[in-house]
Amino acid sequence: MSATLKAAATQLQQGQADAAERTCEQILAAQPGHPGATHLMALAWAAQGRQEAAIEQLEALVDKNPGDREARRNLALLLRQVGQLERSRLHYRRIAEEAGSGQVKALVQAAELSIELDREDLARADLEAALAVSADDPDALATLAQLEEQRNEDGAAENAARKALAARPDHFKAGYVLATVEAKSGRDESARERLGTLASSATSPVNRALVLGRQAQLDDRAGQFARAFAGFVEANRALATAPSVRAMTGQGPYALATVRRVAALLDRPAPASSASDATPVFLLGFPRSGTTLMDRILAAHPDVGVLEEQPILLPAIERFMASEGELGAEQARVLADRYLERLVAAKDSETARLWVDKLPLNTVYLGLINQLFPRARVLFAVRDPRDVCLSCFFQVFGINEAMSHFLDWRTTAAYYRAVMDLGLDALERRQINAHRIRYEALVEEPEANIRAILDFLELEWRPEVLDFHRQMRGTRINTPSYAQVTRPINRSATGRWRNYRKPIEAVADLLAPVLARLDYA
Repeated sequence: MSATLKAAATQLQQGQADAAERTCEQILAAQPGHPGATHLMALAWAAQGRQEAAIEQLEALVDKNPGDREARRNLALLLRQVGQLERSRLHYRRIAEEAGSGQVKALVQAAELSIELDREDLARADLEAALAVSADDPDALATLAQLEEQRNEDGAAENAARKALAARPDHFKAGYVLATVEAKSGRDESARERLGTLASSATSPVNRALVLGRQAQLDDRAGQFARAFAGFVEANRALATAPSVRAMTGQGPYALATVRRVAALLDRPAPASSASDATPVFLLGFPRSGTTLMDRILAAHPDVGVLEEQPILLPAIERFMASEGELGAEQARVLADRYLERLVAAKDSETARLWVDKLPLNTVYLGLINQLFPRARVLFAVRDPRDVCLSCFFQVFGINEAMSHFLDWRTTAAYYRAVMDLGLDALERRQINAHRIRYEALVEEPEANIRAILDFLELEWRPEVLDFHRQMRGTRINTPSYAQVTRPINRSATGRWRNYRKPIEAVADLLAPVLARLDYA
């Protein structure tokens, strides 16, 4: 490495990205296409927030120099940071295919992305390949433990986590998974002790939030409600400092600002609908309102398939927002046809004859759904707003534009109010074929309520829907409710807000109107 290139690398390491960029420009002026300077220039751009330009530069570099593993690794990392997970995974797999140092690490990184993409088959294949190379690799074992725990295979998860900790006693992920399994099995004191140890090594905002959130859940279970709420506040504040959260624009399709824009569009006269006579089924509501419980009940019916939180409607949403809601009938027909094509492509079963599109926050676009599919059937889940908001605030979600609203208590309530007001307004102003599912009624009288839902969907009663939980073990559920749905229907999550009256009072002005609209005392 030349002295000038070393200087650029040093500048970048010291946080002087602009100076590193200028130094790289000097090198490239004298030696156009210099791979080292091209690589460092891209990293300097990324450090200054110019991720798209950095990605483009690195892609050109690895196309020209396919064997440049360091450039490919940084490209994969950048793609992961901006949410392009599938492209990132493919680059990690390409690195892994080239035998040598770093192979196992690349396979583990590919597996982590496969888990995020909800591709258990790919994740397991990646991890098996990694462990075939190094049977006691702690990162591979910890990621396997994570996968097993999310499938509610807690025995296998604990076994893998303990193997990882035997290889590296301070491994954060392995320790966290083991603490999670201990908490799930009622070994609270052991979980607390382990989390206390992890807290000292949780240096990243995400890891710190995970530890604080799990400790707060244990406090909640122990009846230490004031301490639990304070713990969740601290966990969410930690997560709010994560670079991925700070980089969010607040302008995504489910951002609060967008919800308010859509609400203004709903005030206009109803637009012309498409000519589609299709009758797709949408499961809507708000996160933590019982939508996962409902989709698992439906999925236990042999004639039903459920698509969990897949962005099938997204192209229509993007077109709808770009046109400020001014979709003509022909545009709506084209978008309806495209939705149905994406729905068919997303199906993973040939036996189900009815498919349910479950993405709760598509409640924001209930008016659009009605325009595309006037005959659509909508299952609309409702739950006591106080329990919903607490449950959202108490979860350490995978952070995206929507879930970022749950990092502040008052913003959680404001976001809930905006989304639910919009959804309820759409139900009142549009001719929508909807069936409301009241969570508290569902858990109090499951059979009667499930029969009514199946009647609405024109499905025959099947008694196995009451035993849905028996089918869930060994199945990965891509929501924070994955642990709850392995248990029979129960009333344990109703009325939880009564333990947190003081925080609830602090947002009463926001929740009171929705409480009245939904008939909650």
